[in-house]
Amino acid sequence: LFKQYDATNFFDAFDFFTEADPTHGAVQYVDDFRLYNNKSGTIYLGVDSDSAETGAVRSLRAEMKDHYTDGLYVLDLLHQPTTNDGTGCSVWPAYWMYNRRPGNQWPKGGEIDMLEGANDMGMNQVSLHTTWFCNMDGLAGGEYSSLCGSSQCNVFAEGSGSGGCSLCTNWDTSTFGSELNKKGGGYLVTEVDTSRHIRQWWIVRDGDKALIEIVKQSKVKTEDLG
Repeated sequence: LFKQYDATNFFDAFDFFTEADPTHGAVQYVDDFRLYNNKSGTIYLGVDSDSAETGAVRSLRAEMKDHYTDGLYVLDLLHQPTTNDGTGCSVWPAYWMYNRRPGNQWPKGGEIDMLEGANDMGMNQVSLHTTWFCNMDGLAGGEYSSLCGSSQCNVFAEGSGSGGCSLCTNWDTSTFGSELNKKGGGYLVTEVDTSRHIRQWWIVRDGDKALIEIVKQSKVKTEDLG
């Protein structure tokens, strides 16, 4: 384990983005202490639900101060907002990384969406956003039947619409939204090796206890995750 972010250090390790929404959504990003806390040893990030009536929901976008590239990232998630458990439409929870180095204006440097879904989506959608010469052509069938969007990771490619290429987690509804919440959340493990691959595992909290114990170790061996 190189570094852990939890209720003891999270709000020192992250900044809150307060600029205009780059995707032009009906949201106003704010740094408002009333929308976040670390009570009971758990990090809570929320929205100002009363602001929905004004047309732009006041919400949070937390950005890590530290910078990483290759590595193994483990997210311990208890609950996420979702349309189909009564939270309301237009929710868009996401956990992602992108290149913020000076001069690397998006999409230069790429973007990896590790956890994402909007409105009434019932499964996690993992996406890549890149520039030229990156695609998942030929991976739409058989073992890779979970391709659920464009195969063109290049946001400038015809038909991409800046959405990049996407894989849905085998259409498994326990990996996102209300079904994930019912299981008490889980552990999202993402391995980024820019010279070889990007791999991901979802271990739900009420699932395989042996896998959960592996994820909790200070050094996770991905070969043990299957």
